Amino acid sequence: MATTVHDETVDGDLSGAFGSPTGLTFNLGANTVIGGVGTNGNTGATNGSDADYFTFTLGTGQSLDAIVVDSYTSDTNAGDLAFSAYVAGNAFAGQGGGNIDASALFNNTSSNIFPTILPLGEGDHAFWIQQTASGNYFYEITFNVVPEPATAGLLMAGTALAAFGRRRQRLG
Repeated sequence: MATTVHDETVDGDLSGAFGSPTGLTFNLGANTVIGGVGTNGNTGATNGSDADYFTFTLGTGQSLDAIVVDSYTSDTNAGDLAFSAYVAGNAFAGQGGGNIDASALFNNTSSNIFPTILPLGEGDHAFWIQQTASGNYFYEITFNVVPEPATAGLLMAGTALAAFGRRRQRLG
């Protein structure tokens, strides 16, 4: 079950400033961000319409293995593509191609976006979502945080050793 980390209709608008994204807290499991971009009167996009910028930190032993578009709709039903960008760190230096590490387009038929940069490991990660077509667009995206494979393997090995030790004590 996904945890809603930020919902703009409840928690307020995500930052429209590329240099100071909204800080979010992600935990292990599914972390959902719900927002809206477009010509809704907020700012941040290169054309003056709304863009959303947010950042989160993955702790030691954590990894991001999927970024899934749960829904994407518009008030104009135009079906346009949304733009998203990623940068390692806690902010974007600018809005040009040289200021991002990866970008992806998505819409309501997209599933796992950014497969070429996943998994992402511990550290700061910033995302930017924007729609340049006219109208307002609403998205729901889930970021799946899991234990890093090495950490998960160590955890399973430790659990198995503990179970084996308990079994030996009962038998001995």
